[in-house]
Amino acid sequence: QLYGTIPVAPGVTSHWGRDVWRVDVAPGYRLTPHVQVKLQYSLEHQSATAADFSHLLATQLTVRF
Repeated sequence: QLYGTIPVAPGVTSHWGRDVWRVDVAPGYRLTPHVQVKLQYSLEHQSATAADFSHLLATQLTVRF
């Protein structure tokens, strides 16, 4: 997401928000017709922050009745 600027006063602009890019990888595996698992990894970069990169790791178990 790339954000622009907005006018706040005549001749003065402010940033709308921080520019952000994100990459998600989420492989999944169906164990049975009713059970599946997923592992997700996300890498996010925001401009103008002290810690430019953030990492997220998550797991998911889905059971269908």
